[in-house]
Amino acid sequence: MKIVTLLFTLFLFVSCKDSIPNVEVAAASVNLGTEVNLPTPETTNPPAVAKVSNTKTQAVYAAEDYTLKFSMNPMDNNAYELLIDVELKNNAYYVSPNAKRDFKGKFTLELKEDNKLHSNSKLLETPPSVEEIDMHPYVNGTINWVRKNTNYRITLERNWEEDFHILGHVKFTIEPKCTLEIIPIILKFENGEMKVEIFDC
Repeated sequence: MKIVTLLFTLFLFVSCKDSIPNVEVAAASVNLGTEVNLPTPETTNPPAVAKVSNTKTQAVYAAEDYTLKFSMNPMDNNAYELLIDVELKNNAYYVSPNAKRDFKGKFTLELKEDNKLHSNSKLLETPPSVEEIDMHPYVNGTINWVRKNTNYRITLERNWEEDFHILGHVKFTIEPKCTLEIIPIILKFENGEMKVEIFDC
């Protein structure tokens, strides 16, 4: 009887383990030196289908209403240009980082504070969004909506010779679904090369 009880208890212990929720990562002003909080089920509305692809030259995050493509171009004197291409689908749109008013869902790049990499510039938007009047109750005034495919670039300067990784994310609200998208990324300097990847946590 003790053996049966022991086996039953062991079976329950092995089969009952904590489950970790499966979090699908979701997707400019630049906030360097901010505390980066990776997405949790409570802070994101994960898209129904999203595909992540990391290659040596490009990282791609393809969601239902948009695709983000990240790449890193080396410049001179330990400088790099981070490029973010945004392709919109299904008439989706979002708030430009150039919007003058403070919107929570504005397209933003945030990188974890680290003295190994810094930037004194802000995201450059091409083509630049145009300010318009939107009388929706949540806007009720001027706003810069991005309604067409756009790319962003920012110059980053490396201050460190050894290998390192820096976490960050791109964050914005995709409209008209009104969902907060957070795409975790990681900047990697390894074996003398800098690259960007989507951090598939």
